[in-house]
Amino acid sequence: MSGMLSDEELAGLIPSEHLKLHTPIPTQIVSSDEFYPDPQNTRQREVENRLLAMADDLGQKQGLDRRRFFQTAAGMAASFVAMNEVYGPLFEVSKAEAATPAMAQERAAALKDQFIMDMHTHFLRDDTRNMNFVNMRSAVGKAGWTQDDVDLIIPHQANIRIIEAVAKGLDLPMDKIYVNLDKYGNTSAASVPIALAEAVNEGRVDVGDRIVFVAFGAGFTSGAVALEWTADPARGRTADDAVRPEAVSVRAPVDWDSVDPIPPALAEVLARPLPLPADLDLSDVVPGEPERVHQPTR
Repeated sequence: MSGMLSDEELAGLIPSEHLKLHTPIPTQIVSSDEFYPDPQNTRQREVENRLLAMADDLGQKQGLDRRRFFQTAAGMAASFVAMNEVYGPLFEVSKAEAATPAMAQERAAALKDQFIMDMHTHFLRDDTRNMNFVNMRSAVGKAGWTQDDVDLIIPHQANIRIIEAVAKGLDLPMDKIYVNLDKYGNTSAASVPIALAEAVNEGRVDVGDRIVFVAFGAGFTSGAVALEWTADPARGRTADDAVRPEAVSVRAPVDWDSVDPIPPALAEVLARPLPLPADLDLSDVVPGEPERVHQPTR
């Protein structure tokens, strides 16, 4: 546990090991202490009900009680079948695997050496390479800098252990790396811009600073950008001061399934193929280098 939730917040939660049901996959949001989990929603409850029904039916046919069935490869297959039935065909799995232990076990044995990163079911191929360090060094080199020239690194705020590994791999002190993971947890694609905004507001970024951004995503792809900061932070703080907090409101959803669905007409438009000619020349839409700020405003 990383201690991101307060004692009061923790008092309102139940440790997952104390739940009555121990299914192969969670049937409601489980927090690793990075965020406060939402209650179980309608579709998650439907997945749970379908999974329990399959466990009772298939487990009895296989001579297993519910708990033992959930510990088998067939029980894991049943979990993915239940999710497909509720959310659509997301996973490549068949009901036959849930009903046939030998078939499920054969597939599980073939995948037993597959690496799973960060406990968020990010599956990596056997030939996957961790390119974070390489991409960061490449970005710094392309900018014509050395590692000592870098003033601040703003990484994807996914996991403090990954960030510490980056620091260790590059032989960098942690005070050169901006971290706000302790405030918000993993905010996914938003983590780098949120961290940048906070670094600017806290005075960690100034005109002329050399900053490296690094992030990774699906398939363990990764990328890095090295840039010299030219925007005056004082102007950003002026804009922040103009925003009245009392005028800002956030609507908390009661159930994620019913929040802002895409209108059918818009969904139909988005599904249409783009009628772009194959020989379309986009070279004239690439912007040039922005002009440097000559006289920063203090």
